[in-house]
Amino acid sequence: MDVVNAQRLEEWVLSHAEAGKRKLYFTINGDVPLTDSAGSAIVHQIPLHGKWVCVLHPDHLTRVAQLCYAADVQMIQVII
Repeated sequence: MDVVNAQRLEEWVLSHAEAGKRKLYFTINGDVPLTDSAGSAIVHQIPLHGKWVCVLHPDHLTRVAQLCYAADVQMIQVII
């Protein structure tokens, strides 16, 4: 599982959405940590069925949704 720092979240969202033709695949998991050891917010990504899926803690969902809305990126929830 790769970890993406929140400061790079916008770049990550846009790069993965671009690879997925303006779609961001995500799942929500309240068990993933909110912050790393330095206290920075993090999100995770996993490969699933040939796609990168963003694993979001519910507290990060709003920020990612705002980024996607502003960039006209469709969010698609994947149930794992």
